[in-house]
Amino acid sequence: MSRAANFYRETDKDGLTGTKKFAYENCRQTEFNLNIAKQLPPKWRRRVKIVRFEDLSANPFKVLSDLLQVFHKNNEEPLFPLYSKPT
Repeated sequence: MSRAANFYRETDKDGLTGTKKFAYENCRQTEFNLNIAKQLPPKWRRRVKIVRFEDLSANPFKVLSDLLQVFHKNNEEPLFPLYSKPT
């Protein structure tokens, strides 16, 4: 599919091989990290938020807002103590 879409535009074999190796290694590492997150005990899994780059780039304010909410739920201390409203 990637060849059909002309994704790999390198004309030399070395450049094409390097791009494929980079993409493969990146995908392998991502899959490895996701499997680690899936195997965490439930109490720790709640502390993990997986963010896709595509979601972050499409709507950064919403994704960051969601991240801050998750972070705040998992911590007793205020996220920004200097800016917290006095109680």
